[in-house]
This record gives sequence, structure tokens and C-alpha cells, in this order.
Amino acid sequence: MTLDEFRNSLSERDLKGLDSEFTYSTRKLVTLFNADGAHLNRWWVLTPVEWSCPCCRRSKSQIVRLNKNNYLTCQLHEHHDHMEEVVRTLFEKYSTSKKQQVADELSERFAIKSAFSLSAYDKTIVCFDCNKADADAKKIVKAHNFFSFSPKEISEFVIASPNKEHQINEEVAKKVWERVQPIFHIRMEVAERFAMIAAEKNDWYQPSEETSRQIERRSKWLFEHNNLLEIDKYEPEKILYNTEHFKGPNNSW
Repeated sequence: MTLDEFRNSLSERDLKGLDSEFTYSTRKLVTLFNADGAHLNRWWVLTPVEWSCPCCRRSKSQIVRLNKNNYLTCQLHEHHDHMEEVVRTLFEKYSTSKKQQVADELSERFAIKSAFSLSAYDKTIVCFDCNKADADAKKIVKAHNFFSFSPKEISEFVIASPNKEHQINEEVAKKVWERVQPIFHIRMEVAERFAMIAAEKNDWYQPSEETSRQIERRSKWLFEHNNLLEIDKYEPEKILYNTEHFKGPNNSW
């Protein structure tokens, strides 16, 4: 089947767990809004048709709207905490301020790893309106440049409507910022301390020659290379050993 044939085959069906510019649901939305087409991005494609934003709870059909080119905007974004940028920026600041360079690549890796412990939330996919609402709310409350509201916090102050840009409840946004500001300042202080430790190479990070993650990643390719995925595509390693060597004669019950 050629690429064109595959895309044409999607016109009357949806994909399981994924989305596409060429599937039935997207074409239906294009027709419904009398649009000239749909403008998707990667995260829209990687999420299912029935996905809904964790902040505003709108479905994809409620998120889309026409842009100035008469195309449906179908955009999702990865919303993330900026602590990694904070630690990296501070690390570079302290490293370059020294008369003699002490820190090395491992020091920088320590600094970046430490940022994960300071993050207030996981990287989360949100709709483009919620991502913009975060930036707009930060300006309203005059928050620090490196601060970002969590998905849960965004949900507190956005006023969502189907197929429209969010409005922001400014009073609620200010109350949320007042609530989280003290903890944010503590996180910034700890980030500065971690950056200083890394810049002075007083860190405790000891890299492995090979990590467990690297072994797992390599094994996935080897399972396919050895045709094991044809037998069990979910837990192919269990084909290669007995999982219960010492099973008793009696049922545990």
C-alpha cells in the first residue's frame, strides 16, 4: 500500500489511540467549520481522537477553531516546569564567574538531574489555549519569568468555552500565585544551591558504564531482531525463561 492509498483509506475511519489530518473525525470537523483544511501538530497526532485537555477538560472537537487562514487550528503543547532551565542558567552563571574552570560535563549532568527533584509537576500535554493562558496569567500576576502554573493550577483560573480562546479569572489567578509563591521561592533557593555545588564540582553524581535503561532500550531492538515480538509483543522476555521455577504443588489458597 502506498502512502496516498493509506491516507485515502483513513477517510471513513479513525485510528486507534492516534489522530490524523486524514481521518474521518478530522475531515468531519473541517466540514463542520467550513474550513479549508486542518493544521495539526505532533502532539495532536500522538493523542487519541477522544483526548481531552487535563486543564480545561475540553475535547478535541471543542478545542479546534478557525485561524486567519481559514484552517482549523489543532494544536497541543507540552507544558513543563522551568526548573531545568533555572538550574542550567545558574550553573552556567557560577561556572563562568570562576577564575579557573572547575566544573565539567558530569557536573552539568548532576545539575540537570537535580532539577527534576525541584519540578512542581510532570511534563504534561495541554491544549494551546491553556498553554497561552499560563503565559497570560503570569503577566497578570507579575510572576517570575521562570515560574509556570501547573496544569491543576491553570484549571483553577481559566474560563473555558467551546472553540474560543480562554478568558482568565484574574482574581483567582492572583490568589493561586499568592498561594504558590512562597514554595516557588524555596525551590529557587534550592536550585541556586544545587547550581553552586555543581559549579564547584562538589556533587556526588557517579555515572554507570551502562545503565539499566540502556540495556532495556537495546533489548527492544534485539527482541524484534530475534523475531520474539511475533510471539509476544508485550513481554517478549518471558519467552526466554521460566517465571515460576519453584511453584508449589498446592494452590496458595
